[in-house]
Amino acid sequence: MESKKIAILIIGLFVVMAIDLAAQPFEPITSSFTGLGRSYVAWGDYDNDGDLDVAVCGITTAGDHLTQIYMNGEGTFIDIQAGIKGVKDGSLEWGDYDNDGDLDLLLTGETYDAGNISLIYRNDDGIFTEYDAGFPGIGYGHTAWGDYDNDGDLDVLITGNWTVSLYENIDGSFNLIEQDFGHLQNSRAAWGDFDNDGDLDLLLIGDTGGGYLTVVYLNEDGEFITANLDMEGLFSGSVDWIDFDKDGDLDICVSGYDIFLEPRLLLYENLGDGNIAPYLVYLPGLGISSVDWGDYDNDGDMDILACGKNASCGGGITNVYYNQEGIFLSEPQANLAGAIRCSAAWADYDNDGDLDFLLTGLTPEEVPFSQFYRNAAGDNNYIMNTMPVAPDNLESMVGGSHVILSWDKATDEQTPQDGLNYNLRIGTHSGDCDVLSPMANAETGFRYIQAIGNTNTEVSRMIMNLPEGTYYWSVQSIDQAYSGSPFAAKQSFTILETDINELSEGATIRVYPNPAGEKVFIRSSSSESIEFRMYNLNGQEVLYGSVTSGATIDISSLHKGAYFVHLRDGNGTSIQRLIKQ
Repeated sequence: MESKKIAILIIGLFVVMAIDLAAQPFEPITSSFTGLGRSYVAWGDYDNDGDLDVAVCGITTAGDHLTQIYMNGEGTFIDIQAGIKGVKDGSLEWGDYDNDGDLDLLLTGETYDAGNISLIYRNDDGIFTEYDAGFPGIGYGHTAWGDYDNDGDLDVLITGNWTVSLYENIDGSFNLIEQDFGHLQNSRAAWGDFDNDGDLDLLLIGDTGGGYLTVVYLNEDGEFITANLDMEGLFSGSVDWIDFDKDGDLDICVSGYDIFLEPRLLLYENLGDGNIAPYLVYLPGLGISSVDWGDYDNDGDMDILACGKNASCGGGITNVYYNQEGIFLSEPQANLAGAIRCSAAWADYDNDGDLDFLLTGLTPEEVPFSQFYRNAAGDNNYIMNTMPVAPDNLESMVGGSHVILSWDKATDEQTPQDGLNYNLRIGTHSGDCDVLSPMANAETGFRYIQAIGNTNTEVSRMIMNLPEGTYYWSVQSIDQAYSGSPFAAKQSFTILETDINELSEGATIRVYPNPAGEKVFIRSSSSESIEFRMYNLNGQEVLYGSVTSGATIDISSLHKGAYFVHLRDGNGTSIQRLIKQ
């Protein structure tokens, strides 16, 4: 493996030498953005008009704390004067927390005169209304939306100011979940399904007060346990889940300062068996940094956009590293402005099929600035990205108040099949998304945010605790340039019974132990026979039969991983998730 990477690196260097050095891959664009340092950038189509707008926050040259939303008007950005509290050292995250089809904004940071805040701004036809959900105010931290309990709405993780707190979204109100994640400052968080078991796990970095931490918490039916992974502790940086090796599982990228206060930029490869391995990269370390991923050259794999403080020069750098068969090489002649305490984010703002980006931060002289860069794909050798094909073979399986939705893997001309990810929408009426918002246009598939889909790389999703009724759903595929396919032809399913067979300790039917080894048992309050069917995450049936309560089922033939178990007896049906170790 090592010799292969060295050979590829040598080939990559010859490729770099052969490029026309006169080509300018990124063109600086004059814009109306206010110069901001100690900043954060978040792209999102808040007005649902088919192009990406942007929210920014930070400190100005005059020392003002500022938060702005800029509307994209055919490539010209206009401050909409949204009336949002100004912050520095904060975070901005778009998400449809009320499932009404438009993007709301989650804001944290330090205000000029009111201390630290954590607020939601609800979007109603482009008017943003402040909503204090009871979150602790934080600076030098982060917040992240994620549906950790698989009920179709976005929950919230808050980290910073020596807290890590998880809030469950219950009909638009947020309840604190009793879960001990420790205490962190100068922290960052990201949700992603590391173990491909159908629920979101949590990646964190930060300062514990007694050291520095990089940790993954595995979500086991809503309870979080620490994964036994060997990762270097970092703080004041960035975290990302990303499938950079295109094998269908989420890898890890972290940046920040280590225990020796040296800046680092590290990749960890997900081995697919619950373990990780450090990934060999030759990239300069970055502290107080920002890292974003996207396929800017449209060759089907993820590239890196990074900015922050670098050890070798002690100042700020900004660079793009392109992915050449798993080796990351600096984009020649990028000529990007260096930045510290910065934020940089990809977005195809002009809908021309390639990723541009906005950079904000402090110059080496600590002067706030904002610079927009257009991807000059027409002047280089990049191909134009095409959207992926929509998934097909959509199927649903209902059990009690739960449903398993599955589909086949899609295809794309640039991104390999295993590198695609997927995005669901579910509504109580045709065309609605009031149960699960895709944050995408239902007609065109246009993605309102630049992010992987809400099912990550998986081709199935369980939605739990649905009321009785008929539901309409569809799914789209998303490539590594964040281009979304049209949604597949709409499907429907019906929940008939919700008052029996809940997935809990007192369930009428249950399978145990879970996780399991070579065998499981089925327990039921019914004296009748129990029909069982087991499915993998692709929706394929792998085991079936009929037993009585207390019987043993041999699962030694199944591979390690997650499965869905459909149980039926005289009292009704139940669906449960089973982990085979």
